[in-house]
Amino acid sequence: MFFNGFYLLYVLMHKREQVLLKIKKDTLRCLYPALMGSKTPPQNSAKAKNLGGDRAAHKSPIGSTNNQWGMKKTPTD
Repeated sequence: MFFNGFYLLYVLMHKREQVLLKIKKDTLRCLYPALMGSKTPPQNSAKAKNLGGDRAAHKSPIGSTNNQWGMKKTPTD
């Protein structure tokens, strides 16, 4: 009878520790991003466009006349 009471007390204490540990883990999991100042990605695609801009760089058309780094111009005089 004496041993059975201590075993029951041990089981209850162990379960209590497991529950408290789970609560601590869940709390830290929720608070960690807020403490680190990280932002979650926006769920709305309109907000994503405002924050990130375009997804790909724009390419110039082939034969573009705005070639600043190309060949030097020859004088036509």
